[in-house]
Amino acid sequence: MQPKITYQLAAWATQQRFKNTVYNTNAVIGAVDTFSRLKAFAGVTSCIKTWRKRKAEIAQVCKVSQSTLFRRINWLQQQGFINKDYSTLTLKSWHNVHEQLQLPYTKQFFTHPLIKENEKEKQPFYWIYLAEIVDNKSRQDYMIIKKLNKNHNVKADLLAALQQQGADMQQCSNNPAYLLNQLQALYIQSFVVGTEIHDLLIAIRPDNNRSCVGMGKAWQSETKSRLNRTTGKNEYDRLAMQASYIKKKMKQQGIAIIQRPGTIESEIRGRNKECHVMYNKHNKTTFQALCDDIAPIQTVNPANLQFPIPNAA
Repeated sequence: MQPKITYQLAAWATQQRFKNTVYNTNAVIGAVDTFSRLKAFAGVTSCIKTWRKRKAEIAQVCKVSQSTLFRRINWLQQQGFINKDYSTLTLKSWHNVHEQLQLPYTKQFFTHPLIKENEKEKQPFYWIYLAEIVDNKSRQDYMIIKKLNKNHNVKADLLAALQQQGADMQQCSNNPAYLLNQLQALYIQSFVVGTEIHDLLIAIRPDNNRSCVGMGKAWQSETKSRLNRTTGKNEYDRLAMQASYIKKKMKQQGIAIIQRPGTIESEIRGRNKECHVMYNKHNKTTFQALCDDIAPIQTVNPANLQFPIPNAA
């Protein structure tokens, strides 16, 4: 039983963080997780009969306590996700849910990458954040290839540089994923050596990973300014800590692989103003911290990506 969720619903659910007394919490994403698991449990009928008698079984499937299950079912009923009577739960279709939330529905789903049967899991909804990450990376890949296809001169120069580095040009033309990987490697190498091609790569920016601040801002319901005038604290630090914690939980639950590229360092000090670097005054070098690469524990089917990458040719 593998629960699934559309990329649009996942993006919506991750943005429902609100301040509750002191801390920013997201109660909505837990309810959406329960709805996805109920849909998988109900199967094609989207109907669960005698659900009150089976509440212990259903709570185990949803990996929550019975009291949490009842609370989330009530919330789902209030929001129109389900219809409930004493003995039967009727789950709305994905299309109806998206229509009610005024979200586009493209029938493209992200499937939970790993289900641990009969194993308790505290806060089992972090896979929905992973769905948003996969969707965002696919969007960025699409835009990178789109930029290349619109700028033929830039594309020709970058392909010539890749050819000099020994890249397979046929793969670059036919395999967008291979092309993006080669461009990322060229970006790192050009940063270290300081070649002129680096300025072109800055404009394309062949990196689909986000920083913790970037993810935190995307998952926040309210737009935060950098400085909180009331407390005097940097609000971006709070967003970064929240995203870092979510990454930690995804890794602990075994649903994501997180690779840490670390930093790249160069003796070249003159930089394009669009290249955001830091300066090491002890070594007198410039360096750039690369964002962590986050991917599902299992390979995602490219056909499920919301924005399939166009042909690079």
